Amino acid sequence: WQPEFAVQLVEHQVHGTSIELASARLTLLKLKAENRLASLAELILTTLEAQLPSTAAVGINRLAERAAHGSECIELLDALPPLVDISRYGTSRDMTLSHLVELVEQLAVQAALALPFAVRNLNDEESQRFQQAILLGHRQLELAQCPSAIMETWWQALDSICHDDGCDSGARGVSARLLYQAERQSSEQIHTLLQKLLSPSLPLARSKGFFEGFFANASEQLLYDANLRQLTNNWLMALDEQSFIEALPLLRRVFGSLDAMERRRLLDNMLQGDNIESIDHVVAQFVEQMPVTFSRILRLM
Repeated sequence: WQPEFAVQLVEHQVHGTSIELASARLTLLKLKAENRLASLAELILTTLEAQLPSTAAVGINRLAERAAHGSECIELLDALPPLVDISRYGTSRDMTLSHLVELVEQLAVQAALALPFAVRNLNDEESQRFQQAILLGHRQLELAQCPSAIMETWWQALDSICHDDGCDSGARGVSARLLYQAERQSSEQIHTLLQKLLSPSLPLARSKGFFEGFFANASEQLLYDANLRQLTNNWLMALDEQSFIEALPLLRRVFGSLDAMERRRLLDNMLQGDNIESIDHVVAQFVEQMPVTFSRILRLM
């Protein structure tokens, strides 16, 4: 309890004479004024948790109406997580929300069809936004256990992005990773794609975008795939000094998700077969021969 709650209770008496009634009426006003799918879904989930089923029913109808007219791909993707949460919430609370499952499937198909066209001509901020939305939307679709036909439409969208040179490089990296992890793309296909998009002949910005999309929060893949390690190493070795310096913030972001033990394993794998006493000895010698600035960068990474 907070002292200001007493003031808020008085202020909200205009909406009803009980907390339940005032909450229901105020939420109805918010539902009618809200046009964003994700925000509508969040409001509905809150009403269900607050045990206001009649208000939730109004919100669900409003959501279905808005979804029928939704065309922005990013809006459709953002709406999936709360909608999936609502549909799963019904199972845990013995509520019948089967029509919401159909709505999730409808939005998934709409998002999949729009996605390959939505990820074109993006700036850096938009690219990051779509990458996160694709990853989160994909996880939620897996949780929702959508029918195979729905998921096939989603996989086809990711495959289209992955092999379309007109699509954003970061979105292509994310799509390629999801396909690879699900074994929808063979090792040979992915390695061919990486060779193409990490080629020294491509602009650094484009290669960096794909690299970050593919490996961000998934750099542990390098621990288990020797071919991926070799392709990454070839790309880094081909960079000139200035390009390598420009890529350092990216490398730090990507490999920052590895803990100390994983980093040691990665170094062991990269230096496997060399006649060395220990990784620590090699790093110490390397640091001694480097300028102070680069020594600090190495310690940070």
